[in-house]
Amino acid sequence: MAISMKEVSRRQFCRSAITLPMLAATGLNLTGCANLSATRFVSGATDATQQDYLVVFNDSGELLHQVALANRAHDIVAIDKQHVVAVSRRPFTQLFVVNIESGECVKQITAQSGFHFYGHAAVDTKRNQLITTENEIVTGRGKLVFRNLITWLIDDVVDSGGIGPHQCALLNSKDVLVVANGGILTHPKERRKKLNLTTMKPNLSYFELASKRLIEQVTPPHFQLSLRHFAISDTDQVIIGAQYQGYHRDTLPLIYSHQLGEKLQPLKAPAEFWQQMQHYTASVSIDNGAGIVGVSSPRGGVIGYWQLANRTLITSQKFTDCAGITFSKEGFMLTNGKGQLKYFVANLQQPLMAQQGLKLRFDNHLIAVG
Repeated sequence: MAISMKEVSRRQFCRSAITLPMLAATGLNLTGCANLSATRFVSGATDATQQDYLVVFNDSGELLHQVALANRAHDIVAIDKQHVVAVSRRPFTQLFVVNIESGECVKQITAQSGFHFYGHAAVDTKRNQLITTENEIVTGRGKLVFRNLITWLIDDVVDSGGIGPHQCALLNSKDVLVVANGGILTHPKERRKKLNLTTMKPNLSYFELASKRLIEQVTPPHFQLSLRHFAISDTDQVIIGAQYQGYHRDTLPLIYSHQLGEKLQPLKAPAEFWQQMQHYTASVSIDNGAGIVGVSSPRGGVIGYWQLANRTLITSQKFTDCAGITFSKEGFMLTNGKGQLKYFVANLQQPLMAQQGLKLRFDNHLIAVG
């Protein structure tokens, strides 16, 4: 669905498509833009020499910090407004605690022997714990590992409800943790080889945090729809994206909606749009005020936007090698693998054209802090 270009106000201009280098280099006079908010955006990134970083920038596109990391970070979670945790992709074994005010890595935590991270974590403020999704290498079983946020020692380890757990997050109205088990068995010695594509069992699992008991589990309509990444609305509607591992000519919905106690429901889009996504979704973010969810597809170079209430596709935007998406205050901030970023205002007006950014390749997740 096409969107007509409308008049862009000063505020919308400041929040439109921007790039990471100092904007003074473009010759544009953006006086008054820098103080629109104190929001900081945080993402993992890699440069041309394969050096990995945690990158912090503001909503004017100004690079605030570029913190070198020992290996590639995937998702980021905020502990508070000053500190975040960057979680390594598989098969790496490091967590990085970074002060985004000072731009320093203040602590590095190594997974226990025989485990590696899957790139995701959640913060349980009630119990002062960090919860990570991990692989127990010898068994291939997914695990949830609970660490104390003060001592960083492990408090508990429980089964994740499946194989290959990825994103995890807490519901807003219940003391419940949601976990996406992708269902794909891997092993560090086999590099990126997928070892069980004919016997996959992906699922979305819910755990009561007080008891760590599995209270509900739902499965996608096809056993090769690997459930990976999701966002949770204010009303605890879970919107989850899949990566299809089946026959390349198959066309299946790649995004689903779920509410605890109900059935998994596909989001609606023409077959041509699912084909454009090339069986791959990456990052998911929700604008609760407008009731809109945005989902990125790096392989397809496209971001789709759906109405939460009726699960209907509203529009889509092309963005080559798109990566992270996160909603902040008025719009969706987007990153890509070419060091670019764009800002789409909440009513989905078309932004200004993005320019070439830093020589960085952003990872597939992005968060807003502040």
